[in-house]
Amino acid sequence: MRDYSERSQCANEGALARVEGRSRADLSKSNNRQIGQIVSFPASQAIGVDTIHLTLSTTYADIDPSFRARVTMSANSDDGDAGSSCILYTDTSGRPVIGDRAVLNTPDWQMTLLPLGSEANLLIQTSAKAFTDNNAVLLTRQATELTLRQIEYELRERGLHCDLMNDAHIRRLDIARNVALSHNVPAYVGLFREMPTTARMRPHMDGEGYFRVGSGGWQLALYDKGQEQAEKATKSRAALPSSKVLRGELRFLKSREIASRFDVKKLSPRQLVEKERFAQVPEMFRDALQSTLLAEERPPRGHMAMSDETVKLWAEVQKRVATMAAPGTAKYYRLMHHAMLAGAAGADGARQWFSENLASGDTEAAKRRQQRFNKEVKQAGAIFDATEDESTPATRTELYTELRTELLKE
Repeated sequence: MRDYSERSQCANEGALARVEGRSRADLSKSNNRQIGQIVSFPASQAIGVDTIHLTLSTTYADIDPSFRARVTMSANSDDGDAGSSCILYTDTSGRPVIGDRAVLNTPDWQMTLLPLGSEANLLIQTSAKAFTDNNAVLLTRQATELTLRQIEYELRERGLHCDLMNDAHIRRLDIARNVALSHNVPAYVGLFREMPTTARMRPHMDGEGYFRVGSGGWQLALYDKGQEQAEKATKSRAALPSSKVLRGELRFLKSREIASRFDVKKLSPRQLVEKERFAQVPEMFRDALQSTLLAEERPPRGHMAMSDETVKLWAEVQKRVATMAAPGTAKYYRLMHHAMLAGAAGADGARQWFSENLASGDTEAAKRRQQRFNKEVKQAGAIFDATEDESTPATRTELYTELRTELLKE
């Protein structure tokens, strides 16, 4: 068996010693999983790494007999017969492990071992939460290396010896930035609803707070990170973050796309964390935005779906709803939805829409939901009777300029 521990130490003794000498609690810079703790966003708004998926052939790994992963058998297997299953790997004692796949999940990373021809591949997925204990904070170059070495160390502790930094290659890489804005995120994301582009780019809107565009090998997404975190916090009863945090993500979805972008045959973790190469990450993020969504200094004609008047009204609705419910709460998002619906269809039309789509029958529970909706839509719809007295000076151009400045800044 190759001594992967010694090999890794020779490659970078300092980094590996830091990992092996520290606990998981030490590695976590901010533990936001505790009930009641507010999810924080970095003030620097630096561009960093969010998600990494790795592939490693089992020919580059030594697996002890003590290694334990959940092995699944083919549906055709019967009474121990392997059926169409195959040998996933042979451990260091010579014992073959047969199945369709082997899975090992931890709170911070996931591993799947899949057959591929005469060999098998380890597919490892992790994200920034492996280092920061939430997926709001992004990874710097040093944190990326430390996170991957921590995974390598935990695999070795479980009996799987490998050199992830040198022998694995990256098959997915997400680069991201968090931006704190002056208005709620849908006012900005909605700017791109009718973005003129080719069919190959496939622009797509998911609700009012999520936009993505891209092709087969990459994807660019803008979405409401505050709302996403609020939904998770609601489930865990944690405190709620701001709803004015935009997340911009550049996702390289295939290994060949990553290799092409970094001008290598296959990008290894070792290559990614090299100082000169990691410096390309922010450049790629800004270049992707500037070549697609933010090419112009001012919003091009026909580029935006919302008129200046609509933007003013939308910003006013957000401000009024914030006085009715705390931003980021479930009630806040319901009222925002009801306000938009009432503004488009009127209160009667909104109630009819709810009755036809969400009331779900003539039960007592359905009647209570309808009554709550009627009350809230009346409250939210009243906003439109008083928007002319106070109107925000924000226009489409001002929102676009702010978004462009914040996302593209050095």
